[in-house]
Amino acid sequence: MFAESATAMMTPITPKALHDGGRYFEGPRWHAGRLWFVDCLNRTLLSIDPSGESQQHAKIEDDTPCGLGVLPDGRLVVLTMFRKRLMACTDGGL
Repeated sequence: MFAESATAMMTPITPKALHDGGRYFEGPRWHAGRLWFVDCLNRTLLSIDPSGESQQHAKIEDDTPCGLGVLPDGRLVVLTMFRKRLMACTDGGL
């Protein structure tokens, strides 16, 4: 009986795209009021604010970003796939 009443109370959810046009997103992290992530195939570091406005913060010309993290001091770090670098994002650059 509980399962039936719980199902009847569920409201359908319709997903909404926050960002369209990327190629392959990885490493989503919520930080400083924004959702940060890398687009591996476009080789970019991106973020989106709660209103849906996106911003590109960096482009990695010589490698493929494959992960993202946040250090205890608040700096973002990006890991690259082939050159095996861990880069910190400071002052709008890596």
